[in-house]
Amino acid sequence: MKKNIFLGLMIFAVISMSSCLTFTSAAFNEVHEGNLLEQPLDQQKLQTAIKTTLLKFNWQITEIGEGYYNARFSKSNDLILADIKIVYDDESFKIIYISSKNLDYNERRHTIHRNYPRWINNLDKSISVSYIQQANS
Repeated sequence: MKKNIFLGLMIFAVISMSSCLTFTSAAFNEVHEGNLLEQPLDQQKLQTAIKTTLLKFNWQITEIGEGYYNARFSKSNDLILADIKIVYDDESFKIIYISSKNLDYNERRHTIHRNYPRWINNLDKSISVSYIQQANS
């Protein structure tokens, strides 16, 4: 009887732990296509929208080049890190996953901690809104 109870508790613990891991990970694409904006894009306004949005969401801009921004999000004294590249041209912008630390990234399964896709969606929406606001002013 005691063996059955112990075995049942062990099975419950394993199932509980595996379901917790599943719920913290989410599927994602390493390249996130930005919202479609009116074309051709005004690159100066798009650069401003990207920079403003990154700073608004506490991303540190680590490098700026022709047609791209590299940025890093850091949380809990660098315990959690995410590095991205935002590339843009006259037609669109893309947010590209570069690397991360402690976000459970799994290259084979294309999964990462569920917060990362939310962060990227927030950047995407805010860049688009900021760009549209600039274009209308």
